Amino acid sequence: MTKLEISMDVVTGKTSRNETPFTTEELAYSKQITMQSSIDNCKAKAKQLLSQTDWAVLPDVGLANSADFVTYRGILRGLVISPVVDAVFPIEPTAVWS
Repeated sequence: MTKLEISMDVVTGKTSRNETPFTTEELAYSKQITMQSSIDNCKAKAKQLLSQTDWAVLPDVGLANSADFVTYRGILRGLVISPVVDAVFPIEPTAVWS
């Protein structure tokens, strides 16, 4: 992996290219940023999915499978609290009305 620097001589208008390899520190920083972004995305998606099922755990909703939603939301809360790089999100249960 290399970085490309392009410069232009303002007098002549000529451009030059210079490719140099990334340093070990630059590569490590890039990997860290990528991992943090994945963790942030995991947390944001888990919060979004939780908010979409807030209705399912209200006491007056009357779902026959409310335990399925409680389990589903518990997994999502775990991902909010401890987000991971390669998250596998659970499938939202289908509501079964009692």
